[in-house]
Amino acid sequence: MIDDIFTLGLLSGVVANIPINILDYFLYRLGINKIFIWHISASAFVEKKDIKTSAGLFIGAINDYILAGFKGVTVSYLLYFTSPSFYLIKGVSVGLFFWLLFFGIILRSNIARKDPVEPTTNITHMTWHILLGGLSALLIILLGDVF
Repeated sequence: MIDDIFTLGLLSGVVANIPINILDYFLYRLGINKIFIWHISASAFVEKKDIKTSAGLFIGAINDYILAGFKGVTVSYLLYFTSPSFYLIKGVSVGLFFWLLFFGIILRSNIARKDPVEPTTNITHMTWHILLGGLSALLIILLGDVF
């Protein structure tokens, strides 16, 4: 069991992000999602023409997993300071907060070169944020030795 709250949150966010990335890629390949999450992440750092290159995808993946890790850290500290009661609601709330922050504010501020505007992609990415928050919270409870 992990007894360090920061490490617990970081690892839970990264691990929770793995199935989400797999599902997102699957929906992208099926054409349901118009933009893969790594493309959005990469677009904050590279030119539009480089987003789908190997280097662009690598940068996008690293950025996505760093953000997922810190979302997990946010969930872990929220649970630590408020108690693990209702951990799924707290995790989902953090996930939705980050979705609003990233997709509702940051992407609309033209920081990234890829901005999903179609409803299906936005609903899917909102769902991924809900799952990331919930899965992170669940992993924190299952793997943590701090509560």
